[in-house]
Amino acid sequence: MKAVNPVGKEKALDAIQKATEDKLAEIDRDDKLSDKEKDKAKAEVAKAAIDAVNAINAATNQAAVDAKQTEGTKAVSEVNPVGKDKAKAEIEKELAEKTKAIDSNPDLTDAQKAEAKAKLVEEAKKAIDAIDKATTTEDVAAAKESGKLAIEKEAAKAEIEAAKAAKDKTIDANPDLTEDEKAEAKARVEEEAEAAKNAIDKATELSDIDKVTETGKDDIKKVTVTSAKEEAKKAIDEALAAKEKAIDARTDLTQEEKEAAKEAAREEAEAAKNAIDKATTSEDINKVLEDGKEKYCED
Repeated sequence: MKAVNPVGKEKALDAIQKATEDKLAEIDRDDKLSDKEKDKAKAEVAKAAIDAVNAINAATNQAAVDAKQTEGTKAVSEVNPVGKDKAKAEIEKELAEKTKAIDSNPDLTDAQKAEAKAKLVEEAKKAIDAIDKATTTEDVAAAKESGKLAIEKEAAKAEIEAAKAAKDKTIDANPDLTEDEKAEAKARVEEEAEAAKNAIDKATELSDIDKVTETGKDDIKKVTVTSAKEEAKKAIDEALAAKEKAIDARTDLTQEEKEAAKEAAREEAEAAKNAIDKATTSEDINKVLEDGKEKYCED
């Protein structure tokens, strides 16, 4: 009579069942996985479990059962999905928000908007490619954060360009500035804009980008230029005031003659200021100023 050597499979199947349940619960808890990624991972777990169960059932001795149990639990445990869909969705959301902000910015031309949006798309693509290539959850997170930072930087630089364009427009519209003064002011605006963009490039945190962007925009707004025309008209007014005081101090004029003299001085001063307004160079302004002070506002 042959010896009976029963093969125990129940415990091996229970081990596969427990490993499968644990892995499915782990997948469900992973908030970095999308529903699609979870379903895919669960299908992989199910396949590994079914293969293990079939292998155990087909085993003809205890050693084979034990080996298939070990292989099966290992195959189930090695299903470790790396969530990428949500990370890529965050990049897409960031891209959409920044694109919308650029489109709605009234201070950017269509060409500037197109250029800025192209840079956003480029950075978003780089980020998504990096996420796709990532092999660990940590790598995915790093690629996502790096991508969001890069997109934010390009959007911030577009804000700086918009602030620069708005300031340039204000400078160009100022009738009291000569062409030279406008050019000088816009050059200073350009310097502030470049300094802001350099600071944005060096930022390592999203909060830092916001801070240096706002500082840059404020610095651009604060750019001022002393108008030679305003200074000249102020000098005319001061000379006029001195002239009127001198007229009032004269004792050889009647009150009526004093008023007539002061009115004439005011008219000549106004004519001088009108001439200043029409001047286009600093030289012209200085000439009008000197002529006006001498002709209209002095004894």
